[in-house]
Amino acid sequence: MNITTSPRLNFDGNATLNIATGNNNKYEFLKLFDEDVHQVYTHPRIYIGEEEVENYHIQTDKKGKFVEIKSIKVLTEDYRTWMLTPLGKSDLDQEYHDLYALFIGSDIIHPGYMNYYGDLSFNLLDAKIVSVTNDAQQEYSSIIGKNIAFKNTYLCDVSPELQLITQIFYKSIQIGNDTSATPHKSTTRYLNLFKVYNAQGIQGGAGTFHTQFSFKEDVDNELLRGKTFHLRFTFHQLFEIQYPDYNKLNGSDNPAQIRVTGTIFEVNDDLKTDYFKRILTYKHKNPFNTINELYQKPGASNIPFDISNNQVVIDLLNFLPSKGIPHKPKEEPKEPMSLKGEYKFNGFINLNLGKLFIRFKTDNGEVLELGTLDYENDYNLEKMIQCSGLYQFDFPTSIHPQGGKLQIYIEKDLVFEEQDLYITTDQAGNYTDYSEFGDKFFNNSNSKEGIQLHVYERGIPVQKENAIAGCALSLVGDFHRQVEKATSLPIDLYDNVTFLPKKKAGVLTYIFEPYISIDEVQNEHVYTLFDLVHNYQIVFIKVFKEDPEITQLLESNDQITLEDIKRKVLLPNFTIVPAMLKRYNGIFLKDETWLNPSQVNSLLENYMSPSNFANYNYMPITRDLSHQQYLLLKKYADQLSQQS
Repeated sequence: MNITTSPRLNFDGNATLNIATGNNNKYEFLKLFDEDVHQVYTHPRIYIGEEEVENYHIQTDKKGKFVEIKSIKVLTEDYRTWMLTPLGKSDLDQEYHDLYALFIGSDIIHPGYMNYYGDLSFNLLDAKIVSVTNDAQQEYSSIIGKNIAFKNTYLCDVSPELQLITQIFYKSIQIGNDTSATPHKSTTRYLNLFKVYNAQGIQGGAGTFHTQFSFKEDVDNELLRGKTFHLRFTFHQLFEIQYPDYNKLNGSDNPAQIRVTGTIFEVNDDLKTDYFKRILTYKHKNPFNTINELYQKPGASNIPFDISNNQVVIDLLNFLPSKGIPHKPKEEPKEPMSLKGEYKFNGFINLNLGKLFIRFKTDNGEVLELGTLDYENDYNLEKMIQCSGLYQFDFPTSIHPQGGKLQIYIEKDLVFEEQDLYITTDQAGNYTDYSEFGDKFFNNSNSKEGIQLHVYERGIPVQKENAIAGCALSLVGDFHRQVEKATSLPIDLYDNVTFLPKKKAGVLTYIFEPYISIDEVQNEHVYTLFDLVHNYQIVFIKVFKEDPEITQLLESNDQITLEDIKRKVLLPNFTIVPAMLKRYNGIFLKDETWLNPSQVNSLLENYMSPSNFANYNYMPITRDLSHQQYLLLKKYADQLSQQS
């Protein structure tokens, strides 16, 4: 079974993304958190760049010159109050207001950004199966209208500062009354920064996720019983109050609202966080009619597709651009919790791009017409939702699927063409300690695994004997990532090759370029954020730096105190995402919990152990717990047990 032969259960609905934003380092000049070593700064920092600053003590680190906000100290109640107050409006740091004025102008900037109390949960609200396509026998027609829900589902960014690899950990997926076994972790695929062309910033974006899940033999619905399904869905039409009035929120969270559209089909594939093995990339060198005139952006996202069983399935859901419909100016319903009077669009429509022509160009130059899509009948918003953006065409039996490239024309312009190679991996987000750095990492399961790359040439796995020489490019920097030649590596690219990054503490970022030698790599080459999210599958590795103070505590014969545990483990993790402290009735916050040996051992075993890493209930949800910190907790627990 695969996407071209399986019935496809298409669903649609609204959801909340309760992202936590205290660790985002949203503003370039204001830094609260050093994600390279996973530590909250004792005092927040203002990085001054080239600004001429007087009357403040200036320090320097590898990021540049900065001023510490000495009147604000982490792990205090004043710190939380300050995080929720627009910068320059708090009485706690008045002596720094003139400094802030050099950077913020008239903008409203909350140090904790838009959802300091977000709990990292993701909840479908009203999603239903809206249609079943590719089901000539109407085998699944009875499932139309059934609810779909994601149970106990949580979000986690490997790099909260860059937010390019969002991971989703699930307990289960429910269709109707039937509940699945635990799905595989999802990671972001095919980001599109500009799906809603007239929205601002992240609210214009979209992203796709994939996972696999199974139902046991004892579920009620025989259509689901004992089967393995692939789930692919896209976030779009996002709205979030970016300038909240935290006084009105009164300690509540401020989740983003999104639309989720997706499809479910029966399959059991080696890939779990991706499915497609062929991809179209944006090729048009000049602005083409509607899209770029409206976007005024550099292009469009990749389009995945599959050719098998003499059928082509193309996933246009994440690409097809849309437009938010504004309210009439006098009728704009201002959000009451917003300091800036933000408001939602009054609905959305897809843009009419004209006629789309789906073609296949053979290697000998022959061009085959596979089909067309027009706005009225095929890709307006309602039609797109009904098929979940998956469009299927017959592929001629006389042509070998690897004998050419798929193309998409919009009217007369060639806009997308297949790239020969597609490189992906299920191990996009990885974790380890510097002291334990090796060839395996925590990623998708509760034990360590290697980073395996999948390399496809026109949909076919590249065999080792046909390996393609290339480079794993190590990238540094913030939103503009620059090649770091010292940690870039030559690599032979073939299917299931194991990637071994260079040992280095911090958040490591790698992309993979074929047909280039390490001698040709240029340090000054910069990959923009657009390049990265639209053209590469990125591998992140979070490598926790060894903490000398924890090392000393582990090696010492002295007693470890509760204050040591708070200072070195609990508060650094939970201060930056405080909602995590509220989970499970606040047991992670209470002193009595951490003074009771049985409760401490229960927390370690059921939530914080490495053997729980891939589970939905792992703590901390951010997975920013180093093995060294865990060993400190374990030693403390053993000490309590001995004392009792």
